[in-house]
Amino acid sequence: MPVHNNRPLFSILLFGCFSGLVGCLPTRANEDISIEDSDGDTADSFGEQAAVSFAAPWTEDGAADDVVGFRFTVGDSALEVAALGFFDAEADGLGEAHPVGVFGWESAESVLSATVPAGEDADYQDGFRYVDVSGQAVTLEPNTSYIALGYRPSGVDVIAYAVSDFSVSDWISYEQNVAANEAGGLVYADENFGTDTGWFGPNLLLSR
Repeated sequence: MPVHNNRPLFSILLFGCFSGLVGCLPTRANEDISIEDSDGDTADSFGEQAAVSFAAPWTEDGAADDVVGFRFTVGDSALEVAALGFFDAEADGLGEAHPVGVFGWESAESVLSATVPAGEDADYQDGFRYVDVSGQAVTLEPNTSYIALGYRPSGVDVIAYAVSDFSVSDWISYEQNVAANEAGGLVYADENFGTDTGWFGPNLLLSR
């Protein structure tokens, strides 16, 4: 059964020292600031945008053997997928590996995929662990719909829905959530499970 999570996971504490004067400014990751990944780089320094972003509180779901994600439509300009990610609710590493992929909505065929490993090896950014897929050189075509999906072998890593402060990249439009039970792996799914924002689950870093 889903449970509510009211922990403010996306709080970042910045320290500054200026001529002996120490200032401490609390900010939130979903505000208009640059968020560092685990290598100290900033997302906007690469001109990348996350497909979706949100903040706590949200509702958690810990089901197993399902694929979850969302359908989206690319705007008037073609996009490239720089990275694929999976939600890390506690920001302390994933309990198991998660295959993540993008499928064509009409074709139901896989466009690209990768596995986000267990643990903390994958880069962490704004609630998600990402792996680089830029080497696959996949282009998402303008005015075309796709489905981002992630597979959960077990319920060790929860996903979020009914999220707060939900926002979408300027380069795409969010259509709906999708999911399928008893998936057995990363497979195509396009059934709407009836919540406006969710399931996250998977995410993408986009570039153009």
